[in-house]
Amino acid sequence: MSSAPAAAVLRSVMDGVPAAIAIVDGTGVVVQGNARWNAMCRGADLPTRGVEWWSLIDPADHRRLPCGAGPAVEARILASEAGRRWVSVTVAPIEDEASGVVVTLTDIGGSKRDEAERAALHRVADAVTRGDETRRVFARVAEEVAWVVGADGAGVARFEDADTARLVGRWAADPVLGAQVSDALPLRGEGTTARVYATGMPSRVDYAQLAGSAEGLPHLWRISAAAPIRVEGRLWGVLGVVSRDPGRLADDAEQRLERFADFVGIAIANAEARESLLRQASTDPLTGLAHHGAFHDSLCEEVARAARYGHPLSLAVIDIDHFKRVNDAHGHQVGDQTLRGVADQLQAHARGIDVIARIGGEEFAWLMPQTAMPGARVAVERFRVAVGDAAFGAVLRLTVSAGVAALEAGHDESELFRLADEALYRAKGAGRDRTMVSAAALGDGVT
Repeated sequence: MSSAPAAAVLRSVMDGVPAAIAIVDGTGVVVQGNARWNAMCRGADLPTRGVEWWSLIDPADHRRLPCGAGPAVEARILASEAGRRWVSVTVAPIEDEASGVVVTLTDIGGSKRDEAERAALHRVADAVTRGDETRRVFARVAEEVAWVVGADGAGVARFEDADTARLVGRWAADPVLGAQVSDALPLRGEGTTARVYATGMPSRVDYAQLAGSAEGLPHLWRISAAAPIRVEGRLWGVLGVVSRDPGRLADDAEQRLERFADFVGIAIANAEARESLLRQASTDPLTGLAHHGAFHDSLCEEVARAARYGHPLSLAVIDIDHFKRVNDAHGHQVGDQTLRGVADQLQAHARGIDVIARIGGEEFAWLMPQTAMPGARVAVERFRVAVGDAAFGAVLRLTVSAGVAALEAGHDESELFRLADEALYRAKGAGRDRTMVSAAALGDGVT
């Protein structure tokens, strides 16, 4: 086939056609392509002519390709950095040419992306409605949205304070790129996370443009996009993606991110609602401490854990001395304030791993994992002294009594509680405002 007819045909079919077009000879070799075709070839590191036209197609899709003229088929083109893009492929004979054909590739990536987004949103919605753990939802959303918008990595970050957002879920196609992303993201500067925090609006940043050059960037990605996550109207965090190649990231990535961010917000709201219900179901409404039932569940778990791993475990049972006098002298409202004050003191003295509870009217329990008797007694004594030194509104002087027991070999949760409760009654019988240890501990020289 001569080049002159090919050039003439190319010019005629190119007018107003937003597609990649090539003139191909009888052996399938590209003779000439238009600008879009040549751009696709360069993106796949292929010559623009002199190679079989199907070299531009993903080998996995070669079986889809028409052998000659026929209806359009869908396939993916190769690209060195931008991943696979979907195109519609048509092959048509050239009039007055015995074996030459025109191959046309029409980009259908947008519609394919829409299909992928609908499927991904459906999977995310399933995870949310099932009540999956938020950590898993975050990771799932990050992976799904990255594939949909053509990103190399994605993450969900929560606004921790005015300076920092904390990554709570992430996905990266390249572990090296993923390792470059810090868990703490700055909320000041020109990054997408900072811009979303400042404006509450979606953002896109080309870091090469920002720096004036792609050389010397401190990270592998060149472009990022992000959308805000809102939970019941409040700005909670950000859903963001990063890409090495600006051409790969979807032009409408921010809008697609917003739709996924809506599901993240729903998942967080659902998790917060469940947590609130669980907290209400397991806490004393007056003090905010665990209630009697929740405490005994924790007691069983901690006793089993201590027995399994051979760790020490101590329990204190604490009672406010002469609390009835507080109610009689000042009324129940002051009595409730006093109970809350004692609970606050207990929370201030307990560690994060401890379990504290209100187990009766004016009775509290303090469970101390990985704590032997000497340390437990010292901690309870500090608390008792602090209560005695504090003022509780109209109640100027208040004391507590406490009994402390440590888990012994062969004891179960009932026996541990019985020993601590018995020590408490000994403290009250000895005059109150004191801490006493269980009779079993006395044999160790603890007084």
